[in-house]
Amino acid sequence: MKVAIVTEEIDVGKIEALKNGTILISNAKEGLFVKTKEGILKVLEIQGENAKRMPIQDFLRGNKIEKSEIFE
Repeated sequence: MKVAIVTEEIDVGKIEALKNGTILISNAKEGLFVKTKEGILKVLEIQGENAKRMPIQDFLRGNKIEKSEIFE
């Protein structure tokens, strides 16, 4: 089974094999999606160290988080 998210497609069968914390989608238009133990987490806001909280789209316009990176 495949799940389509805007312009990205995620093969749900392959997601289960990924480590928790793996970045599935990361761009300013669609947002940030992370694989978790419970499923897929869509990040709405983020706060860097010593920074204000901001919408993830604004953060991704100025910072690069690569697809397939792993949050630890």
